[in-house]
This record gives sequence, structure tokens and C-alpha cells, in this order.
Amino acid sequence: MRLGRSVWSKSGICGHTVGLIIVAFSGGLFLFATFATTADVVLRFVFLRPIMEIGEILRLLQPWAIYIAFVYALAIGAHVRMGMVADRPRFRSRFARASCLCGFIFFALLLYGSSKYFWDAFIIREVKLGATVALPWWPSKLAAPVGIFLITVQYLFYVLTKRKTLTKEKGD
Repeated sequence: MRLGRSVWSKSGICGHTVGLIIVAFSGGLFLFATFATTADVVLRFVFLRPIMEIGEILRLLQPWAIYIAFVYALAIGAHVRMGMVADRPRFRSRFARASCLCGFIFFALLLYGSSKYFWDAFIIREVKLGATVALPWWPSKLAAPVGIFLITVQYLFYVLTKRKTLTKEKGD
């Protein structure tokens, strides 16, 4: 089941360009992680000269790539949905609205917790100690509130949408 409109659709807040930017950003981070890890392994075992702190840097970038990818997957309806009972036409609209409302409430609560977690790290300027450099940890923790906020906004849009396209399939 695909959700019809999203915040990122042409009829929503932003256009198709935002989706392309999200995909490019998240995909670019994943490609960078792949190539950096490969280069580190080759340099470590062939030349005995690893890339310093690349593992820590990748761990700091990983939440940004993951949360942005989650936001985009929700916006285009590519996430896992319950289909056995919910795909019956009689229940489809009710289940779609109930799942969107539950998602909104869950992510709103998660947003509160993750914002507090980020704020505590920001106040103390938390760092991740590596072998040679102390890397700031709080920017990585900012990824959770930003991504969860965007997911919450998307669910709120779904809850407030009163159109039938919320639950229409492509073949319907």
C-alpha cells in the first residue's frame, strides 16, 4: 500500500527537487563510507598505513545518512506496511489513518527524547575520543532530532490529509 501524497510531493510543501537532494545526500554519504572503508582496508593491509580516524568519522556521519534515508522512504511510501488485514477495502482507510496517527504520536515522543539527548551533548560539547583526535560528537547526535522531526511532520501531514488518495494503490 502506498500513501498518495507526501509533504515532499509537488502538491505538498516542496517539489521533486527535495527528494533528489535527499537521495543524493544520503547516497553520497553511503558511497563515501564504502570507498573510505575500502581504502582504509587496502592501505592498512597492503601498505601498513591506515587512514587515521576514518572509522570514527564514518560513525559520526552514519546517523545523517540513515535518518535522511528513512525520511525519504516514508515520503515515497517505500517502507514496510502491514498488508494482510489492512489491504481489505473496508478497513484500508481506517488502518491507514490509525497507523499514521500512531506513527505521529510515537515519533513526536521520540523527537522529545532525542532532542533532549542532543541538547545535553551540545551543552557539554561532547566529543568522541579517537586515537589521535577528539572529534565533536554532538553534530552526529543532531541527526536524530532533525530526521525524527521530518518524519513527524510527514506523519502529521498524513494524519491531516483528508483525501482518499491517502490509501489508494497504483492499480486502484
